[in-house]
Amino acid sequence: MSFRLLKMISSNSKRRVRNMTAGQKQLPALVSYHLQGPMGDMLKHQSSLPKLPVPPLNQSLQKYLKAIRPLVNDKEFKRTCGVVEEFGKRNGAGEKLQKLLEDRAKSHDSWLKEWWDCVAYLGFRESVVINSNPCITHPKYPIVDESSFINVANQAC
Repeated sequence: MSFRLLKMISSNSKRRVRNMTAGQKQLPALVSYHLQGPMGDMLKHQSSLPKLPVPPLNQSLQKYLKAIRPLVNDKEFKRTCGVVEEFGKRNGAGEKLQKLLEDRAKSHDSWLKEWWDCVAYLGFRESVVINSNPCITHPKYPIVDESSFINVANQAC
């Protein structure tokens, strides 16, 4: 919103108010709504909430190994463990990147938000229905009775 419009809205001049159209007279309420947000007072304590912490490097590496284990065979997992160990060595690349994340966390409200928005929302250009709905992305399973339904549900989990 331009400075000129804000100045016009905040002015107490009766002459300006008298010459305003009905729509222009509603502008102060709209500006107030815009500044307060559509949720009203819901987010007013947002700045008092604790910041998202940067997880310790070792914790992140262990979670990565736990997540990747079911996806690779034993040979690949052993190689991955070696790469993770090298990355997590003292004064290695992992520590340097961890330091950069911690520095970013000090200078931003959320060190992750901007990247998350880009990767999870703005950078994903595939069809949401096809790529996020498990009923569409998984192959059709023959469900003929209750036990086959339970087996399919267990496989999906």
